Amino acid sequence: MLKKISKLFSADLLKYLYEMGHGDEIAIVDANFPAASCKAKHMVMANGISSTALLDAVLDLFPIDTFVPQPVKLMKVVEGDPYIPIVWKEYERILHKYSIGQDQVQYLERYDYYADCDKSFCVVSTGERLRYGNLILRKGIIEPD
Repeated sequence: MLKKISKLFSADLLKYLYEMGHGDEIAIVDANFPAASCKAKHMVMANGISSTALLDAVLDLFPIDTFVPQPVKLMKVVEGDPYIPIVWKEYERILHKYSIGQDQVQYLERYDYYADCDKSFCVVSTGERLRYGNLILRKGIIEPD
């Protein structure tokens, strides 16, 4: 089900992306996320790779689920934290490139996001150091030619 292969993918990550089916989710998380504690079926380390570069590469491989209203999930800024996530603007640009609008993005509280990561098919721990650089993508289907 893969269309292109990026040099950003390790063999394991490529295998897991290939194995994912409709409705499976992949979490792309920043360097601060407790990925090793996550209960996801698979975990991949992508040290030194930004979450934005990986997001772009993943979206080049598979479609986003169109059967749910919000197939993309981001972790909300923790209440009381004045930080404005600058990485979100880049996510928005990349999502737009693949015709994914802001209305298709759901914002989850921190621990709700953690719980969704636990249910993900795969968690990819990136080298992203920008805060709140975490997102979950729900895989869709590839239509016949």
